[in-house]
Amino acid sequence: MAQAGTGAAIHPSGLARACAGLPLPAYMSETSSKIEPEKILRFVDLFCGIGGFRFAMSAVAQKRKIKAECVFSSDIDANARKAYEANFGHAPNSDITLFNENDIPDCDLLFAGFPCQPFSIIGKRKGFEDTRGTLFFDIARILQKKRPAAFVLENVKQLVRHQNGATFERIVSALKDMDYRVEYRVLNALDFGLPQKRERVFIVGVKDDAPFGWPEGNKTMRPLAEFLERDVEAKHFATSTIQGNRNRKHRSLHQPGIWHENKSGNVTSYPYACALRAGASYNYLLVDGKRRLTPREMLRLQGFPDSFKIVCSDYQTRKQAGNAVAAPVVAAILDALVPRLLGLEEPTRSTDGSDCFSTEERSRIMRSVKSRDNRSTELGLTAIFRERKITGWRRNYKLPGKPDFVFPAQRIALFADGCFWHGHPCRNITPRQNAEYWQKKIKRNKQRDKEVTKQLEGKGWQVVRIFECKIRKKQLPRKFLQALKSS
Repeated sequence: MAQAGTGAAIHPSGLARACAGLPLPAYMSETSSKIEPEKILRFVDLFCGIGGFRFAMSAVAQKRKIKAECVFSSDIDANARKAYEANFGHAPNSDITLFNENDIPDCDLLFAGFPCQPFSIIGKRKGFEDTRGTLFFDIARILQKKRPAAFVLENVKQLVRHQNGATFERIVSALKDMDYRVEYRVLNALDFGLPQKRERVFIVGVKDDAPFGWPEGNKTMRPLAEFLERDVEAKHFATSTIQGNRNRKHRSLHQPGIWHENKSGNVTSYPYACALRAGASYNYLLVDGKRRLTPREMLRLQGFPDSFKIVCSDYQTRKQAGNAVAAPVVAAILDALVPRLLGLEEPTRSTDGSDCFSTEERSRIMRSVKSRDNRSTELGLTAIFRERKITGWRRNYKLPGKPDFVFPAQRIALFADGCFWHGHPCRNITPRQNAEYWQKKIKRNKQRDKEVTKQLEGKGWQVVRIFECKIRKKQLPRKFLQALKSS
């Protein structure tokens, strides 16, 4: 197949040309560069929309002084492809379902902001084959074939609880079955400098076993006024009837502010926008209760600069902005990921091999990975309980060590443990960075596990620990099953 979506390498010397004049945004303005300019990362941009992932990758490449080349992009929406071509210099391919994975070029990174869909065959446990018939399957089959070093996926935060968590559990399981370490986090654009409350789940997969250092998102929100246009055409103003109705319902404390009317007709206002939505009512968000956001303002709220060319109608551009990713959030993720992929993570090492992290750095690392292993294992264990019709368990039961599941009737305290954090042999790989610190940390975790077990057994509880790798294989300890039967 012809690769119409193959683009030129993005390099500092030609960034303006490759990105049709897109400047380095303020949120990526810090200099950082010990990465050699001959380094290059090739990426695939699926469900690319108007290029939020690509724009973020371009910004990180310029900051890090590396080359980044988009080797394939696709989107089913013709108008989105038109906007992408105008701004990046080539037209993406169309419907990804029409492309064979063998025809996709090799890549180091894969990006995808995919739609949330139910899985019609949930429960059959056939890895990524379970996802056939969904657009996630197209991501999975390309990952399975191309095996990039890492991927970043984005979706609405509701995906985590979709179908009572079954959809997300199947996605994570399928990705892990391809030998990726998979972590996820719900991030809010408000925490990355944008005046938009936009919460999205991001899923990162890497080939090595070290935890991913998620960006904290502690940027101060820029004032809404900086994002609003001064001279706004009359066509963007709501009718006097709509304005009057809003004013009767609400008095705002914010100037400027974005007024939001929900489906029940309740009106609220904030010094920021609620999440932009592609299919929202035309009057869903009103600036000061008077006018709709302009297409340019909506793009700004997603982190796109004013040099981003608007080549479609107002309606299409609003739709595109509502479907886009918040570029500063993606850029922050990639800025943490790119040095790792190039083997150039640079946390300071002490000369004597002792713990070199400051208290602040150590706290940031621990917060960034806290409970990520456990959350995915808990989802998997819940699915196993559901399949085997195991009942009688409770969560958030107050016991020493905070067991993940408690069976009060049988007095069983069950821990779903991440293999890396609790030192299981299957993850017996020393992290490349600051190895001595992580070895000591895992050793302390194992010692604490022993102490908690002893304390609980002293109170008459049976303690069961199930590791992540066993949960992935749907293996429950014999000790646990026998304890359930004996009750």
